[in-house]
Amino acid sequence: MDNLINHYRQDGNESFAIAIQYKLTAITSYYKDIRELSDRLLAYLYNFSEERRYFMAIEQRFNELMETFVAFRHGGRKHIYLTPDVEDIAAMRCFDGLGAHKQSFSARFDRNPDKSVLQFKHYYEQIQQQPLKPKLDIIHAPTPPNNELQKRKNQIMQLTMYLPTAVNIDDIHDLIDAHLRQSLDDFSLLDTLYGLEFFLPLLNKSWVFLPLLNKSCVRQSRQRQRLEDDNYYLDYISLQYKPPKSQK
Repeated sequence: MDNLINHYRQDGNESFAIAIQYKLTAITSYYKDIRELSDRLLAYLYNFSEERRYFMAIEQRFNELMETFVAFRHGGRKHIYLTPDVEDIAAMRCFDGLGAHKQSFSARFDRNPDKSVLQFKHYYEQIQQQPLKPKLDIIHAPTPPNNELQKRKNQIMQLTMYLPTAVNIDDIHDLIDAHLRQSLDDFSLLDTLYGLEFFLPLLNKSWVFLPLLNKSCVRQSRQRQRLEDDNYYLDYISLQYKPPKSQK
């Protein structure tokens, strides 16, 4: 091509020589892109042919297997189980080791980037689509959790331990409420509910929930009572406690 261009230039056809030079430059410049595209198409074609070959092999084996079960249709044979000892599939070695393979590798997804460039590209695209996790700024440490509520509960639990459990109690709610009102700062009805939760199991160490309390020891009266604080009120049915005779 260079000799042809020089020939037209020496012959006085400079414009024709420039046209040939332009076409030659265009072809040589885009040759690498065309070669890369051709390689990618050949890779896809090879993978499609391999998958088709595997599919055809599996389909052939499946058809052979189905033909062996023709005699079993419509009640021809009964109580036949698909095991490696079945006479009709004993000669097919393609099923050997499938049980052990499933038991060992069923929870794994076999993807090795070294075996296939396409698998690696697919994996790389998935990684690119995932959002980036922000880096943790160690200079600004997270604020510690607020344990004020837990401290309040612990304080209420300590106070309820000093309430009497061996005497008759006409109103358990009122007893806890009066004791906590006198002992706590910034009292609220929520403190009474926490105290009730902690005090009921103390009446008997084996009683954990209210439905399990012995009816002969804890009874509900028919009268409805009310407790109030600065913001809320609580309507309840009073609980009366009578300790067992052995405890007295």
